[in-house]
Amino acid sequence: MTVTNPAGANRMAHPDRMSAKQVLAPIVFLAIAAGLLTYSANSGGSLVAPVGFRVYEIGITLVAVGFLATGIWQSVRAGQLRPLLLMAVATGSAFWQETYGDWGAYCLYSDRFLTYDWGHTAWTAPVQCWWFIAGYVVFYTTLFQSLIVAVDFVRSRWPHGNPYLVAALLSLPIFYAFDLVFEGTTVGLGFWNYEHVFGPALTIGNGTFPLMWPIVEQVPFMAIAAFGLTWRNDRGEDVFGLAAGRVLRRTPGQLAILTSWIVIINVTFLATTIIPLMLLRWVAGPAIATVP
Repeated sequence: MTVTNPAGANRMAHPDRMSAKQVLAPIVFLAIAAGLLTYSANSGGSLVAPVGFRVYEIGITLVAVGFLATGIWQSVRAGQLRPLLLMAVATGSAFWQETYGDWGAYCLYSDRFLTYDWGHTAWTAPVQCWWFIAGYVVFYTTLFQSLIVAVDFVRSRWPHGNPYLVAALLSLPIFYAFDLVFEGTTVGLGFWNYEHVFGPALTIGNGTFPLMWPIVEQVPFMAIAAFGLTWRNDRGEDVFGLAAGRVLRRTPGQLAILTSWIVIINVTFLATTIIPLMLLRWVAGPAIATVP
């Protein structure tokens, strides 16, 4: 007896038809985004009195610890450092650059967070938070994982296209929407604020969120990351292992690969994101008292 499956056959006949989940996902996102932005705009939060700042500080630290713990567990099981752990450690190591980027973007954090007071220069923002370390782990590890998913999706749907270019283009609207909701909410709650903006901006409660700079400025870093995270040569080597091998002139060990991740992520982020932010302020930005 032959059993037919009309529903399955219909899906095969129309492979490009959107499923209910694909239709509902953007609707759910828009509803959550509208709720978060509305709440934060009416929260009364400010840099002096941020709303729920301690919950955020603890929460993002716990998520970062969760990423690291999962990465360690995966690495122990595999007997070698796994990508999640490499991403978490490498991105977390770049946290020191945040305060230079804040200076360039006129971004001022609330001093109600736990802060550190080392590393102050003429080009650093005055408030430096300890949660930056956890924040970099969570934000950029999540971004990197999303870029990998985007590249895999592009390869499966358009096998003859350039997956790196298309994934970078796809990541821009995804990143923009995420950053708009995330930073829009935190600005409204008073966690940080952009004291001066280049281009159009959105007022949310007592805070200001720039709509163009520095969000769009991060596109080159995303494009490079999409390539570096997914490229493999004919021998299956990735950018990080290949770079470590070229420096050592032999097959790199696990410590060398980890070092390669840390160096490449830090140098690339500094060159494509932090330095351009600082240069624009240095060339065209005004002097203000809050972010001297």
